[in-house]
Amino acid sequence: MTFKVLAILVLVAYASGGILSTPYDYNTHDHQVYQISPVHHVAPIAHNVLSKPIEEYDHHPQYKFVYGVDDKITGDSKSHYEERNGDVVHGAYSLIDPDGYKRTVTYTADAIHGFNAVVHREPLANIFHQHSAPRYNHYTDSISHYH
Repeated sequence: MTFKVLAILVLVAYASGGILSTPYDYNTHDHQVYQISPVHHVAPIAHNVLSKPIEEYDHHPQYKFVYGVDDKITGDSKSHYEERNGDVVHGAYSLIDPDGYKRTVTYTADAIHGFNAVVHREPLANIFHQHSAPRYNHYTDSISHYH
């Protein structure tokens, strides 16, 4: 066990490098000067330079799109319609809220009036069927009446 401790101490002293060495006098003038040449890294020259062609600006953009989902199994039902003609955009989207209402939002946007939206909600009775409340039997403890 003593040998192991001694071996570990020798390894630590050797690894630290200053415990077993003799002190060095930095005031002496007989030290050597090493000059290290700088390392030059040269970037490879790219031969195939890809550039994106400049796209022309469309001064009167136009588009139309329609999107819709009606999944009877999951109950996911939503739709979206939008149309743009220049700086005027109008559209509508609808979805089923968790409380059983269909929410429909109709919107317009232009440079003069900004963005305007109208929200309309209507109940959907065919999605959530009305069930009567479950009937519970109420039992009383006969002993509590005699106190």
